[in-house]
Amino acid sequence: MGSSSRPAVHGIVLDGVHLAVLSSFALAQPIFDLLGRNAEFFVVRRSTSWDIVLFAVGITFVPPLVLLAFELVAGLAHPKARVIVHLGAVALLTGLFALLVGKRLLDISSTPLVVLAAAVGAGGAVVYMRAAPVRSFVTVLAPAPLLFLALFLFASPVSKITITSETHARVAAVHSRTPVVMVVFDEFPLLSLLGGNGDIDAVRYPNFAALAGQATWFRRTLSVSGDTTQAVPAILSGRTPDPDALPFFADHPDNLFTLFGGTHRLNVVEPVTSLCPAKLCPAPREEGFLDRERSLLSDVSVVYLHVVLPDELRERLPPVTGTWTDFRGSAVDEPHQPGRPLRSKRGLVLANALRDLRFRDEQFRAFVASIGPSSRPTLNFLHVLLPHHPWRYLPSGREYATATLIPGLTEDVWGSDPVLVEQAYQRHLLQVGFVDGLLGDLIARLRKIGLYDRSLVVVTADHGVSFRPNEPRRRFTEENIAELGLVPLFVKAPHQREGRMVDRLVRTTDILPTLADVLGVRFPWPVDGRSGFLPRSAGPVQAVPSREPGENFLVTPRELERKLAEALKRQVGLFGWGHAHPGLYRIGPHPELLGRPVTDLPVLARSGLTSELADPELFHAMSFPSGVSPAHIVGTLEGTAAGGDVVLAVNGRLAVTGRTFSFGGSTRFEALAPERVFRRGANDVEVYLVSESSGRIVLEHAP
Repeated sequence: MGSSSRPAVHGIVLDGVHLAVLSSFALAQPIFDLLGRNAEFFVVRRSTSWDIVLFAVGITFVPPLVLLAFELVAGLAHPKARVIVHLGAVALLTGLFALLVGKRLLDISSTPLVVLAAAVGAGGAVVYMRAAPVRSFVTVLAPAPLLFLALFLFASPVSKITITSETHARVAAVHSRTPVVMVVFDEFPLLSLLGGNGDIDAVRYPNFAALAGQATWFRRTLSVSGDTTQAVPAILSGRTPDPDALPFFADHPDNLFTLFGGTHRLNVVEPVTSLCPAKLCPAPREEGFLDRERSLLSDVSVVYLHVVLPDELRERLPPVTGTWTDFRGSAVDEPHQPGRPLRSKRGLVLANALRDLRFRDEQFRAFVASIGPSSRPTLNFLHVLLPHHPWRYLPSGREYATATLIPGLTEDVWGSDPVLVEQAYQRHLLQVGFVDGLLGDLIARLRKIGLYDRSLVVVTADHGVSFRPNEPRRRFTEENIAELGLVPLFVKAPHQREGRMVDRLVRTTDILPTLADVLGVRFPWPVDGRSGFLPRSAGPVQAVPSREPGENFLVTPRELERKLAEALKRQVGLFGWGHAHPGLYRIGPHPELLGRPVTDLPVLARSGLTSELADPELFHAMSFPSGVSPAHIVGTLEGTAAGGDVVLAVNGRLAVTGRTFSFGGSTRFEALAPERVFRRGANDVEVYLVSESSGRIVLEHAP
């Protein structure tokens, strides 16, 4: 029995080795390559070294072991069944590898590419079965899984996490006893706050305008990066971003938190970065190891599908460009329901705020509630992912559902249809209005507990965002530098009551030195920035320290001023400002139709044209106190191609216009209507295509 079992055991081991080799090329190596170059993925998630090691070992060995287990189970039924299952696994892994290679090398559509990969997989399995040299070659590659694993853990940027122990926290000797409150918003351009006169739009954003009236407004503050993982560390450290540095304490040991850690109590929320050392910010983990690994694997599976699938198939996947984690969760369209049980507010503040993007408003309010009187001065710091996408908040404070898709955006580059880009722009500005309300809540809290007047209050943002057809949303260019680069910066000194404007150009690396200047703090380490109150040259500056082609350009303050004026003119032309028309809702391909009764226009019926609303129940029994707004009307059309104009009627009046687009193989429409057009209880929503007949606009009903 022993001698006869040896060949069988040898064969099983050899099958396992071959599956491990093929899996390493088809699964492990592509994932290691991507995550190795984006180690921020683990920093943002607060992954420990053991989290990463066990994840990497699992990615390397669990898939082949699972396939081998299926093979052995099949073998219990019949020996040939084991062979068939093994060859099927070989075909699957070979096909996946062929799909990866083909996607990179071949410029063909999805169907031919998938068919070709399947053919390569099947052919590869046949060759593997019939050609002993091929099997021998795969055997020779047996060290590959271990090699890929070792390179990922010890030779990629991930090694900074897996093998680097936490740097000793060198706390500065600061004598200031002034409380500090600092809020860093995310994806927030200065442009969004401005009215047509170049000042803050006090009608739409009264709380920002009030803050500017009592603080120093640095009107021309230029971010040093469009990447949060680079931009926020630059703000916190005063150092020019290093593309090779990770956004964690070991790579940025000298920062805001170590500057004040010796004298101030720290109340810190960092959803993306991890610059506050554990010694100063011992944040409790709310998730166990298994929950963390499950979440990690969930996100990695989405990332892998984005890597392996052809472009036409990827549009059905949750997006991975807007956030660093919770890809499947951030794609959920249902908003947070008030009254739904939450974790403790304090725990929610200290937890990873990216875990569920639907709780960003709760996280901000929890942070505000955590600020209280203290015998020891406190540094209250919050980086909040607002008004960052996904856009789902209205100035009223309500959320709307089906809010994660960004029509017109592909690979973080805007398409050519200006209507879709303008709709995204509109949603962003409405969310800025919501953020203004949150700022008001923060200031009211500080006043209530007697902290506002005697505190240093700093409000800024990491970078902006651009809404230009055929232009990147988040990558700096000479065209979008004013929108993406210029960010708000307000510094209210202790006991300051009158506003002041500083028009000279400052950088976000100057924020920490400016803060130190106000408090009379001397740095015990070098910084690249300097106080914004100090005079400086008006010559050209590098737009952003970057290695990316096209981003290494110079810009002068005068050029920035001109580009900002051009961008503001466009914004005001699209949305007005203050009480001026056209307003935030009068956009789309046919704004002249808005407000008119449907009966004013001829209505035709087209055979086969139908519509389906995504959330019809919102309109049938609407109750605004629920906190969920029906304003975002989403649906699909049958019987027409994408690219047409659509108008939506609410209770018999044309309320909002938009443009249809293709998504997931169907024709879809999305548009935001003003909340005032809805009534409590049942609402009637009808969909119409807009066309022309004999020079007149005609509505084609899509029941």
